[in-house]
Amino acid sequence: MDLSSSHWALLNKKVPSILSDEGYIAMGYTELKELRRLEMDRCAISRKGLIYAIDKRLIPKPDVDDGRHIARKIEDERVTWLCSEINTRSEFGLEMVSSHKSLFGKDIASVIKKGSNRDHYDITIHYKDGTTKKCEEKGTDNYQIDLGSFEIPWANSVQRFNGLGNQFKIGIKYAEMWYEKVVMDTVLTTDYNITCSVPTISDWLKGDAFQCGDPTTDWGKSLKENYRIRHPGSSMNNKKGSPYDYRLNVNKIFIEAFNEEDKQILLKEVQCKLDDIMNEKECWLQTSGKITDKLSFKWYDKIISPKINDVNLTWREGADIYFNFIAEEENYNFQCILRFGKGTGFSNIRFDIR
Repeated sequence: MDLSSSHWALLNKKVPSILSDEGYIAMGYTELKELRRLEMDRCAISRKGLIYAIDKRLIPKPDVDDGRHIARKIEDERVTWLCSEINTRSEFGLEMVSSHKSLFGKDIASVIKKGSNRDHYDITIHYKDGTTKKCEEKGTDNYQIDLGSFEIPWANSVQRFNGLGNQFKIGIKYAEMWYEKVVMDTVLTTDYNITCSVPTISDWLKGDAFQCGDPTTDWGKSLKENYRIRHPGSSMNNKKGSPYDYRLNVNKIFIEAFNEEDKQILLKEVQCKLDDIMNEKECWLQTSGKITDKLSFKWYDKIISPKINDVNLTWREGADIYFNFIAEEENYNFQCILRFGKGTGFSNIRFDIR
């Protein structure tokens, strides 16, 4: 996929105009790297202010084995390609435009890729009648020639929402229990030669547990560094050479402590979050396959948020805790997962709605 032409057009602008441009704001990691390379190729006229701004967005760089960043990079490239196909009216793009008109009765004039941290949808569709529609793309690399049998666009792809666990009281309760059962374990500190003091619970919750990235407390940074020196590439989950799954210290007790009050609060919080997510998406685009090979697609109209009736928890050794939500309509039952996002036991506790 050749991104250079659009990047050069952007670089012809002044730096303030670049930084406020919707195209720049929506750029993902791969596009930013290419923009930086092209700006540096300008040699003597490369602008330090622009390079600095790009570098700030590129840090922290994704780990090679960080599945979340890899998935995001693939999604970013796919959405960029889909928008290009529609806007250039390629054969595949014309097929998408025609299919969209069959469902919505409206002609697409152009589409703009969104999907920055400030947006919670992927594409803005501009119609020839002057109206717009916010669209969410859900895709998978696993190609299926016909998506007609699917009833929901996220059935074969990633979660509808993944956010920090402190947006839900149950996430805070889990983190507090992890602090008590794991962080405060003096054996852990001794075994991994952590010489600094254990942070207070408030510092650990803010700096490590709900840090959107690597741990930031001295204790948390030492734990991750020393643990991975001894067990390269692993986390505290008894996988990839890790000797023990520290979730065993927490998950069973957590599930046993989950009570009716916890349930009712969780049902209310997840219903509100799901309502916000679903109300914002005015249509959906489901894709299947790879942009470098075969790709199929299916458009969906706006989907109303399902009414949630109940939730139960499941867990097995070697896994994270799953929350199984029961909706009024069985087809809309779904799961949430409570997990660490940057290495089990290190940082970034998240709650995913799938």
